[in-house]
Amino acid sequence: MDKDEKHAIIYEVFGTRPYRSSMPFIVRKGRDRFGELFRRLSFTKGAELGVHKGLFSKELCKAIPGIDLTCVDAWKRYGGFSQERMDVYYGMAQEALAPYKATFVRKKTFDAAGDFRDGEFDFIYIDAGHTFDECALDLILWSRKVKRGGIIALHDFHLTGDVATAVEAYVRGHSVEMWFKTMEKHPSVFWVH
Repeated sequence: MDKDEKHAIIYEVFGTRPYRSSMPFIVRKGRDRFGELFRRLSFTKGAELGVHKGLFSKELCKAIPGIDLTCVDAWKRYGGFSQERMDVYYGMAQEALAPYKATFVRKKTFDAAGDFRDGEFDFIYIDAGHTFDECALDLILWSRKVKRGGIIALHDFHLTGDVATAVEAYVRGHSVEMWFKTMEKHPSVFWVH
């Protein structure tokens, strides 16, 4: 399947029309459509970076029968979250994903990237560190892990935040001509690699 065919599926799943721009095209649907998109693209191997309680990972697994999903999260204390709470969230993620083929990697995302081959994944969904440096590092290191023609997606793209600044620098620096932004309170952006 070539890039134009993949874009056609994106338009169908997210209810949009194409155009090229230095800014993302806003699609009418939310991130709940990624499972359908990945299934229709016949993607069988993906990674979510920043898993928290495993709720989005579970939605992906439910939508894509037989998916091999790698779940990367340090589940370490940060901000107002204690280590005890993060351990509870790790247990919740394990429980939520127990019926599926999910592999847990309990490391910081940029430390875990070296554990995987370049081109190993059909898609990645980044929802980990939200500082400029963390997001930029994840994009640089993990985009290599996505096969050509796969999908790179990120959560929490707010026009005034560090995630947006890192993503905009990445897409400009890598000449990404066509990218998309979901229409929701905490939008995601994505593009064909």
